[in-house]
Amino acid sequence: MRAFAEGCYAAIRNPLSHESDAAELSEQVASEPLAALSVLARWVDAAELHVAEDLEQETTENLAG
Repeated sequence: MRAFAEGCYAAIRNPLSHESDAAELSEQVASEPLAALSVLARWVDAAELHVAEDLEQETTENLAG
């Protein structure tokens, strides 16, 4: 998921600076990265965090002060 997110960022960051003859993007070309971000957002929303027991204990101790 992280690699996909990095790819989305790279594609969306500034696409016109990478093409010398492009003054603006077509509607389809502009919407495709947004669709990829939508997929990424769905994956993030559905993700579950699994914390290793030793890290969980350390985090609990740090929060307790």
